[in-house]
Amino acid sequence: MVFGESDLSELARQLRRIEKDYLSCELTPTQKAKPGLVSYIKEKLIQPALQDYYADFAYMGSAYEFTSVPGSSDFDIQVFLKVPSTRQNRVKATAIPSGDPDWMRVRGGPENLLNYEGYFCPIKARQLVTSKIDRALQANGFQISFQGFPAVVRRSTHGPATTLDVTWREEKLSIDIVVCLRKIDLQCSNYDLVGKPYLDKDFWRQSYAEEELAKLRGYHYSFMRKSLLLRIMKVIKNHHPQMRMFASYFYKNVLFMLDARNPTASWGRADLANRFIDMINLIHQVLSDRSLPLHFNSKVNYLANKSPTSISTVANYLGDIIKKGNYSSLLDRVP
Repeated sequence: MVFGESDLSELARQLRRIEKDYLSCELTPTQKAKPGLVSYIKEKLIQPALQDYYADFAYMGSAYEFTSVPGSSDFDIQVFLKVPSTRQNRVKATAIPSGDPDWMRVRGGPENLLNYEGYFCPIKARQLVTSKIDRALQANGFQISFQGFPAVVRRSTHGPATTLDVTWREEKLSIDIVVCLRKIDLQCSNYDLVGKPYLDKDFWRQSYAEEELAKLRGYHYSFMRKSLLLRIMKVIKNHHPQMRMFASYFYKNVLFMLDARNPTASWGRADLANRFIDMINLIHQVLSDRSLPLHFNSKVNYLANKSPTSISTVANYLGDIIKKGNYSSLLDRVP
């Protein structure tokens, strides 16, 4: 089906509607205060609790990439652990390939965090961080005062992170505290490493968060519409059961691929509808090919371990939309 000028105009109108209704709304004073609350909890609670163990902290995630949807309540803090060095060698530990291009093992580290083979154990590291956070929460009565109001802080665990669930005034937010190692503290590692479970093995996953943060902030400050397109995809994902089958990280890497393949493409306001079409077409292509190399490590296929059923379901769904030229239907479900 031919996608005509009237169709493009309707798509552009729908995209402007989503931008206005979902991405340009004024935040309440308490919503604006949430990043400050996260920083305050880090400085007053997390940092003192881990003072003997951390080398550095970093704020990561969509809130700091300028790709979040207004009112977003999920925040990430990376805790980079100290890795003691020997007197003879400035190198503190060695990253060793695991056989999987996305994962490494780390030889050396604090003695109390090593496994029986002498490898740095991410599970022990997470347990240490969690125990120290728990003690700090108990000592503070599970709350902390911010801007004259109490913030109730409880700890939960989701996947690789130690999560703080925070209630402050009418706002609720979660802070994921993720155990990491800095690449500057490691020999033979081009990236930071994050402690995530991998088949109960003591592997660390390579983290591209620092590089992704810099790239997405570059999108934001260039005043082009790349960040806006990613945020629109997140809105669509929140309203579409098919598009929800993949995490935001999938759409982020598709955007990186789109940008790399079309470096001279225009990203002004008038071009957003065309770039949206390009994005949907590329999503369909990578799903049909079952291949999405990560932007910062092309050896890793994001889709390698994803459900074949989910991949086929979304590929067929988008294929039907593309065949009919009905791209606006993706936006119709967003009220």
